[in-house]
Amino acid sequence: MNGKKVLDSYALLAYLNKEKGYDKVKSLLSSEKAVLLMNDINIGEAFYVISRNRGFEKAEYFVNTILKSLPLSTVGNTFHEVLEAGLRHKSGFPGLLFFLGHVIVDINLQYKEALWKR
Repeated sequence: MNGKKVLDSYALLAYLNKEKGYDKVKSLLSSEKAVLLMNDINIGEAFYVISRNRGFEKAEYFVNTILKSLPLSTVGNTFHEVLEAGLRHKSGFPGLLFFLGHVIVDINLQYKEALWKR
């Protein structure tokens, strides 16, 4: 399997739990020609699911041991990108992103100002 492939939390969890799709993910992970990418948010989602289902220690083991042993490159996000993706996916109103970004910045500034006044 050549080229870049992106794994999401569902694919990684299927691999870890040997569920449906396990063989395909295993094949990708063992391929020397495929470049595998995984987004930080999906890694966090996998961490959450493992923690919820198996406990926090197993989730930490996943991040500190298993994940590091896999041939994956992680792709990060800025806060702005996370908001934009969430708004486009969930709300159907991408124009709200600009407004929400300013509201969040304004709330953070007000909070910091309140702390300085104490």
